[in-house]
Amino acid sequence: MKAFVGVKELKAMIKKGAVKVIDCRFDLFDPEYGAKAYMENHMEGAFFMDVNKDICGEAKKFGGARPDIYLGL
Repeated sequence: MKAFVGVKELKAMIKKGAVKVIDCRFDLFDPEYGAKAYMENHMEGAFFMDVNKDICGEAKKFGGARPDIYLGL
């Protein structure tokens, strides 16, 4: 399998069930951007995963998802 494929090839792969596409667009300064952008326009068959809610670990004092942003350090 090639590392990069074109749009037509990707759509065909999705249709066959050969791949799953995860849309994880994110803007550090606008946490709602990714979900809004996905709802406005996404590739048919793509799933959305929220970087803060679904991918990053819980923000903690000494670790987790970008603790300096959440805790004002």
